[in-house]
Amino acid sequence: MRNKNIILTLFIISFAIKCAFGVIDFLRHGTEGWMDAWAYIYFAKNLISQGLMLPNESLLPENALGLPPGYSFTILPLIYIFGDNYIPVIIFNAAIVSFVPVLIFLIVSEFTEKRFALIAASWSIIYIEYYLYVSEVLKESLLSAVFLFAIYLLLEIYKKGKPGYRHLALLALVTAYLFHIDERYFSFTPLFALVIFMIPGIKFPSKIRNAVVYGLIVVAFMLPWTLRNYYVHGKFVLITERTGSIMDKLTGNKNTDETKKTITEYFKAELSEQQIDSIKNFKPLYDNGNSKPVKHINEGLRYGIVAHKFSYPERVYAEFKEYWRPFRFSPGFVYTGFRFEKPWSAGHNAAELLCFGILIPFFLYGVYSGIRKRNAAVIIISAFIFCHMALHVFALYVRVRYRLPVDALIIIVSSYGLYELLNLIKERNRMKQPQQ
Repeated sequence: MRNKNIILTLFIISFAIKCAFGVIDFLRHGTEGWMDAWAYIYFAKNLISQGLMLPNESLLPENALGLPPGYSFTILPLIYIFGDNYIPVIIFNAAIVSFVPVLIFLIVSEFTEKRFALIAASWSIIYIEYYLYVSEVLKESLLSAVFLFAIYLLLEIYKKGKPGYRHLALLALVTAYLFHIDERYFSFTPLFALVIFMIPGIKFPSKIRNAVVYGLIVVAFMLPWTLRNYYVHGKFVLITERTGSIMDKLTGNKNTDETKKTITEYFKAELSEQQIDSIKNFKPLYDNGNSKPVKHINEGLRYGIVAHKFSYPERVYAEFKEYWRPFRFSPGFVYTGFRFEKPWSAGHNAAELLCFGILIPFFLYGVYSGIRKRNAAVIIISAFIFCHMALHVFALYVRVRYRLPVDALIIIVSSYGLYELLNLIKERNRMKQPQQ
């Protein structure tokens, strides 16, 4: 079967299954349990009512404040045409995330046999995490596809060498779009530029030029929303107000808007001595309905677990485990020590173990083999995985949902690990055979 036919087949199968799942799930449950989804919907509706500059953010609900604009802009035509009928958005989510197996196949085909590329692509089709966010108005499906597409373009540029301005501009456009979907990915700009700089067979001045050109084109594509932010906020804001505290420090701006809290602030619980004594004596704290730390602390007490503020090493250790967690059999506190996580159900544990947990040994061997054999593509992909992990473990916080965009990269490296492991076994079996 030719690659074009394989690609089409992978997309159709993935789209058909995910679309059916998403629509059926939505028809069964509707908007029940939606939280963050409403933020993107109201953001899009305000873009329609106020105009694309969105001059008055005070009209947004609290959970929509500080959202990056990328996903809401993308679904804007669907919200405008279909209003409160969200099935077209669900179909869009199913379609866009169905490019993930296609991109996985194309990437893995470059450094393994076609059958291993098919295994990796097929694995992503049945990968349970890619179904969880299709039936809601959430950015995860779009983010996963765009991030993987950016990595694919970067690998193609690296492989071909001597990138032209057209290739750099396309990569810059996709990465700038990625940053507007989720501002956290802006932190990968130096890594994208470094890979461009490290392209072999190019003279040093050209390396510098390529990296700088890429960076300047990214800045150019980000300029419209940056100017809009300056117009609305009266200061330099990088993509979203959630970067406000960092940018204010960098720019020396002391007029930080303290009313826009991030989830980080919610879980930095400052407790009174009376509250601490109550916790030590396993007495639940008074909950006025607005305190997330209190709700989590009381939930822990119901399981007989006392919360305490984590030291930084404790926090890093807890978040590292969260990032690579393939199961959760017992409850516990994570992040700063005040966010409680219940045990997963038997079905949830089984799904995570079979879809993600089983990949970990192959992933580790893939990273080892990639470094040992100096496989540039595997090393580049692994660098993005570990940088993503470091960002969330050391600087932000971890949820399984936040790891989803790099899960495709983990599948790719795992397929390479399987490929190399089978080759190693074949080679050892061949050496054991008696010489004729």
